[in-house]
Amino acid sequence: MTSWGFYGKMWVSFVGQLSVAKKHIVFIFHEKIDKDELDGSTRFFLNLQGQFQGMAGSMFTDVWRAEVNSPATPNGEPEYVLRTAQNFRVPGLKNGLGLPQVFKFDWNVIQNKLNS
Repeated sequence: MTSWGFYGKMWVSFVGQLSVAKKHIVFIFHEKIDKDELDGSTRFFLNLQGQFQGMAGSMFTDVWRAEVNSPATPNGEPEYVLRTAQNFRVPGLKNGLGLPQVFKFDWNVIQNKLNS
């Protein structure tokens, strides 16, 4: 356990070096749900521990939330949606590629932004 601080610093350094090299990297995190006891609203945060939770978003150009609307289509298939703009329920999202704020997942839309 005494080496976890060093491990965290190495990851921060590694991600920083990839960012400078203009490489696109994708991290997938679980989220934690915080329910407000006064109004019953829910908020979603990256499920990270310690100091890394506060600085993780600043290390990346984009932070998105994937959502599933089920069932959303007439044939009962789920609809996969990406949210790229933060709001009260989902703080910390970032949209450096200029994607729509909420859109049905389409890899071609993302790929066009990455290649431009």
